Amino acid sequence: MSAPGLFLMQAMYLLCAGGALALAGWLLARRERHGPAAASETVALTLTASWALAFAGLGAGASTTAILLSLTHLAWLWSLYRLFAHDERDKIVGIIRPVVLAVAFVELLQLGLVPLMSSGGDVESASVLGGLHATLRLLFCVGALMLVHNLYAGASAPARETLRWPAAALGLLWLYDLNVSILEYLSVEPPEALVTLRGGAMLAVIAMLALGVLRHD
Repeated sequence: MSAPGLFLMQAMYLLCAGGALALAGWLLARRERHGPAAASETVALTLTASWALAFAGLGAGASTTAILLSLTHLAWLWSLYRLFAHDERDKIVGIIRPVVLAVAFVELLQLGLVPLMSSGGDVESASVLGGLHATLRLLFCVGALMLVHNLYAGASAPARETLRWPAAALGLLWLYDLNVSILEYLSVEPPEALVTLRGGAMLAVIAMLALGVLRHD
């Protein structure tokens, strides 16, 4: 990557980290006013900022960056589950919890691949691990998007007013990663441009969440 390109990439990820921490602080100060998902969203935003800083400083291929990305996905999945509590569907719809646990298990498997992928090995092993990595992330994104659809489509009319922006933000997050995973699965190599631009997608996610918070206020 050229020097100007590297500077722009780092600036984008630093902006992403700053935006995530600012929104996390805003939610933390007003967590009692923002429903049951405020605390989990604060944690998810903090992890998002940590991942963005790791990406800017260490790059996409670093083990620390990969681990923080998986932890970020798990934190946002937990936030998604907590959003179901806005109209107490986390207690009424019994199938939600098992699906969330199954999707989380897939991401935990993804997390377990990180040390194997960073240990090196021959080309054939790297190809197998890369395909497995893409498949697991693809499965995670499909399951998470199904939960986002269920969150908004099954919500009551008053709850939809609160859930519209968070659901749209999480849908964008996992739809972007779904496309990255599909291209990685087809080519066995991560699409470098889309991986780098993930910070821009995350900035859009943070902006949509901020709009939802301001609208709620």
